[in-house]
Amino acid sequence: MKNITSAFFAALTGARDKGLVPRRFVWITGKDLATGAPASIGLWTGDDDINITVTSGVTGLPEART
Repeated sequence: MKNITSAFFAALTGARDKGLVPRRFVWITGKDLATGAPASIGLWTGDDDINITVTSGVTGLPEART
């Protein structure tokens, strides 16, 4: 079982029926075949644009993703 904060638990229990919609956000970095430089793309299942900060798996530093 996951440990969640009381605020998160209250948001879950307070949501109306069908008020929560799962969303997926995937970020992929590959190599550009023409230049060899890293090329990234983000895929998001939501309707609106998002801007989030994540911790880089390479540098360990915060990075903005759009």
